[in-house]
Amino acid sequence: MSMQTLIGNDHSDPETKIVGNLPRCKSKLYSGKPDALRRRTILRALAEKDDNVQFQAGLLYLNPSLMRPNHAKAATWFQKSARNGNAQAQYNLGLLHMSGKGVKKDLSIALHWFTLAAKGGVVEAQNNLGVMYERGLGVEADTSKAFYWFESAALNGLPKAQFNLGSMYCIGKDVQQDSEYAFMWFLKAAKQGHRKAQFNVAYAYANGVGVAANPWQAEHWFEQLAKEGDANFQIELGLRYYAGNGVPKDFDKAAHWLCLAAKRGSSRALYNLAMLHFSGKAMRINKKTALRLLRLAADRGYPKAQAFLHSAQNKTSEPQ
Repeated sequence: MSMQTLIGNDHSDPETKIVGNLPRCKSKLYSGKPDALRRRTILRALAEKDDNVQFQAGLLYLNPSLMRPNHAKAATWFQKSARNGNAQAQYNLGLLHMSGKGVKKDLSIALHWFTLAAKGGVVEAQNNLGVMYERGLGVEADTSKAFYWFESAALNGLPKAQFNLGSMYCIGKDVQQDSEYAFMWFLKAAKQGHRKAQFNVAYAYANGVGVAANPWQAEHWFEQLAKEGDANFQIELGLRYYAGNGVPKDFDKAAHWLCLAAKRGSSRALYNLAMLHFSGKAMRINKKTALRLLRLAADRGYPKAQAFLHSAQNKTSEPQ
């Protein structure tokens, strides 16, 4: 496997989750009358015509713990609340129009509601406007407006927007390319748990992109990703340890991470683990085990394992 490179802005991250918190539900609501809170909230919404209560009514129709979700009825209440100026309802209504759940899918209408919500301070809406302007969804593509909205949401602390803004600086999209600014925004997003940003931070430290190369920081961020159980990141880290690429060379750690990825069923990890058995650098040479791992990888369709078995089963090789 070749090492991955920086993850760029080819697929900017939109927000897709409904915003808003329901009131706490007491256990008696689930005893005989599980929809009591919904009925009480809807009666209040009808009587008071308060945008916050209308917003809560919409949320209740999407809460599976209270009732079967009903996107159409949720949209009805979000629209009432949105028309009364509730920015969170405006955002949620935009999401429903973007996905076509409960309403007709219409990106131009989604853009309308996202714009109102963004001006009302909903950071998720600001990020989604950036995505729509960048990709030309429901509106003519405009990277300068995309940058404006990404920056607005990023400054307000939204990790997806921080990643998207960093990506624009990384590739120089409607802004002067600046790897240091890109790293700064990737790091902010990474510290909030954004996985793509975490990889970019690890890569930057490993290769000195936008920041001084620091193999120990690279190791920290790569390990953080690998510990979350993603086989691809485990393989990435294992191969970097094997080659000493951006992290201190360590054959034992290479074997450790490749073993974890292999246990998750990765044919790529099985192949590279077999190569370690052949080389004898991370463990004693064991051709029998290496061939067994190669056959497992080949049986799962991994082409390099198939080619190796075809050419010469006794030939050693470096991990690819």
